[in-house]
Amino acid sequence: MDQSNGASSDEFDLAKRLTVAVAEVLVGISATKDASHTVLPYAGLARCARLLKGMTVVCEAGVPDVCGLLLRPLIEAWLVSNYLYLGGPTAIAEMWGDFVGHVRKIADDESPLREMADAWSFAGRSCSLGSTC
Repeated sequence: MDQSNGASSDEFDLAKRLTVAVAEVLVGISATKDASHTVLPYAGLARCARLLKGMTVVCEAGVPDVCGLLLRPLIEAWLVSNYLYLGGPTAIAEMWGDFVGHVRKIADDESPLREMADAWSFAGRSCSLGSTC
């Protein structure tokens, strides 16, 4: 990629190498049912790798100005993944509770979505991932 497209070839090559390195790390990870606190951050990392790959494809197509559309979700996925990794099961339970709360806000009282959100919660407390509440 040349300088006129907004990114240097060094930056572009670095993005490609990073995508390959993340893919290699993810191949070695296996999920177990009671390791959601370790699997979810890596799932987020996988999403980051795919978004970065998308950015490189868009740049290769000659429209680097469109890369910005993928930058925000990339940063958000990276931040959430790191939060889940560093916070462990407590962070996952907190994020799950926030998710259930947001679903309740947007769902109509009698909608199937609201019923699902209510099923995810027990006695006013949010369910943690992997639990049966």
